[in-house]
Amino acid sequence: MIDTPQALAELVDRALTKECVALDTEFVWNRTYYPKLGVIQLALAGDDCHLIDTVALEDLSPLGAVLEHSDIELILHDAVQDLTILRQATGAFPRNIFDTRCAAGFANMSSTTSLAELLANTIGVALEKTETRTDWTQRPLSDKQLAYAIEDVCYMHEVRDVLRERVAKIGRNPWLAEELAAYDEPSLYEERDPCEQYLRVKGAGRAAPRERAILRELAAWRELEARRRDRPRNHVLSDETLAALLPAAGLLGRGPDRRALRHRPRRGAQPDPRRRRRRARRPPPVARLAPRLCRRRSPRHRRPPRLTTVLLTFFPHA
Repeated sequence: MIDTPQALAELVDRALTKECVALDTEFVWNRTYYPKLGVIQLALAGDDCHLIDTVALEDLSPLGAVLEHSDIELILHDAVQDLTILRQATGAFPRNIFDTRCAAGFANMSSTTSLAELLANTIGVALEKTETRTDWTQRPLSDKQLAYAIEDVCYMHEVRDVLRERVAKIGRNPWLAEELAAYDEPSLYEERDPCEQYLRVKGAGRAAPRERAILRELAAWRELEARRRDRPRNHVLSDETLAALLPAAGLLGRGPDRRALRHRPRRGAQPDPRRRRRRARRPPPVARLAPRLCRRRSPRHRRPPRLTTVLLTFFPHA
């Protein structure tokens, strides 16, 4: 295990002399917003593999020199998630990526294949996935856990060579190169705009424009609060709660009910006294009480409520 700054610096110096290195990460992502790194696997060759102890090392920025080096090819399987985590840990944006899962799609294999399936179909290695529930932040790690982590990268150079050969034989090298070039886009590894998180809430596409605007503000607040507290977004405010808030929140700033306009009497007609008496006996729904939370304005000019107004309506003792 690489567990000292000096050992990490020596490993980085060696990696900078290579044409390609294989990378993988092991992390825990249960009750936090950001994944907690436990181990980084780095293979300089099939018989030259190393495990970086991210629990013992506070500063992983030296590894960024390898990630952002344009002449070193980074071999990963399903690269985006691992590289996003490494970007957060090192502060460096990765370049020159070879994603074996992407390449498998151009080699007449499934583009959603797992690493175990890929190894079996390319080099005939059966990879045992026995430590998928390991807490990689706990120490010490057993010999079995260490061997499991090493196996994720020790075959990657060989797999990469097989995939390149198969893609070249089919004549799809230009297609693969174009697809892999997209991995150099820094926006792939940046945090998503909080104002776009509402699109991930179920039912957002069916919401009315004003309700969608309120949902956007609620979801953005939830996202920023989850980042600040490093908690899962659903632990801050669940999607179900957001969906439950929508009808009431939308009515806070909504104008006259369109269904009521259908039954409005024609101009000059006398109102039906029976309809008036029925309305008087009917208990006032939330839709009529909710606008009282807003400032007294005509429905046409009433502003949408602030986030705090909506939350305090449903959580008065928060």
